[in-house]
Amino acid sequence: MCDALAELGEEGNEDYQVCSCLHSFIACLAFQVFDLFAVLITFAVYAIAHYYYGPSLQTSVPAAALFLFAVAFPTGTIGLLYERANLLVIYNTRISIIVIWSITWMIISMMSNTGTLSLAVALFWFLATVFYFWGLFVTSKALTYITTHYRGYDDVDPDRVQFIEQMLRNMIDEIKQRELDIAAGALPVPVPSVGTPAPEEEPDMTARGASESVQASEKGKRPAAAGSVIVHESSQSD
Repeated sequence: MCDALAELGEEGNEDYQVCSCLHSFIACLAFQVFDLFAVLITFAVYAIAHYYYGPSLQTSVPAAALFLFAVAFPTGTIGLLYERANLLVIYNTRISIIVIWSITWMIISMMSNTGTLSLAVALFWFLATVFYFWGLFVTSKALTYITTHYRGYDDVDPDRVQFIEQMLRNMIDEIKQRELDIAAGALPVPVPSVGTPAPEEEPDMTARGASESVQASEKGKRPAAAGSVIVHESSQSD
């Protein structure tokens, strides 16, 4: 499901750390957890206020915006865990829109004449701006990690793999063609070079070979027999 978790302890991942202490993958995952709870709780607060105090721009517009933000949230989790860069880009764009929305609604809340409540709402959206601005940075680092980190065998350039496979296929086709040409007599049979030692002759195991070996052994015995006769005659003469 998530190949990136197995690589967090390997060498080279220090380039993807956030604040030199936390890996961008873990930081982005933690941010998404806080993001989910923040959006759902804020949406619930505005929905309750809209229900008890009646419809108004101060409650309807934020509730609708938060609902859309919640709908687009799964793109971040799926994009991070399954390493889908396009989905994580959508999630990063969502965070950028939330930052712009938070700044805009903070200004609108400060300009409204509702006293302390407007200041509290403006302060809330200011904190949301800071939080999501940090989330924008973390998600950008995680996106860089997903698109550039080394994946081992799966990280080979597809064009390079295709080139090597094509080269191997060409070599195999050339070898097969040479074998066909040699079988058809179009090419001479390769002979060993001058420096190549001749192969040792294997003993002939046929009947002719057996008879020749017997004759050779008998010829070897005859001089020995003649020698023994000469020695015997010399001993008798003495």
